[in-house]
Amino acid sequence: MKKTFYPVIRKILKKRNVENLLDIGCGTGELLQQIREDNQSIILYGTDISSKMVKLAKSKNINSAQIIEGDAEKLPYEKKQFDVVLCVSGINYYEQPEKVFAEAYRVLKKGGIFIVCDRYEKAFVRVIFNRIIFPFFSKNGEIKIYGERWIRIFFAANRFRKVHWRQMHGNRFVAYGIK
Repeated sequence: MKKTFYPVIRKILKKRNVENLLDIGCGTGELLQQIREDNQSIILYGTDISSKMVKLAKSKNINSAQIIEGDAEKLPYEKKQFDVVLCVSGINYYEQPEKVFAEAYRVLKKGGIFIVCDRYEKAFVRVIFNRIIFPFFSKNGEIKIYGERWIRIFFAANRFRKVHWRQMHGNRFVAYGIK
């Protein structure tokens, strides 16, 4: 699914002066690899809570990418460190997504951008997934599909400004806000 979002992410990145970028929930490092192919000068960071995913991402030998194990709800980075923070195909899996937004805000430099991309469904479908399907498959009920309203609430609660939302391909969205 990350490949679906990359053309939109690429357009957003090209409009900005990006020295460094953090991909939270980087998984196998696929997105970091795509970014590296486009731009050799951005300093790339990736973090994932799964040691297996971190190992897979590191095995790709993405030129100068620093990939570590870490929790998106408590990022192992300093304040005001990044120009861009990405969360692609991950926000639906965090138990407390509001903490992910707060952590992204904390580690972003002033004027930095937090880009969130994930699955989107119409309200009645979200209700079916969130109240029936996901609780059946999820031990803790941590999987949820969020609509535009909730994503905007998460951004606003953390003082992000100029929030943009774009629904794409029917069941996906890209949203971003500026610190």
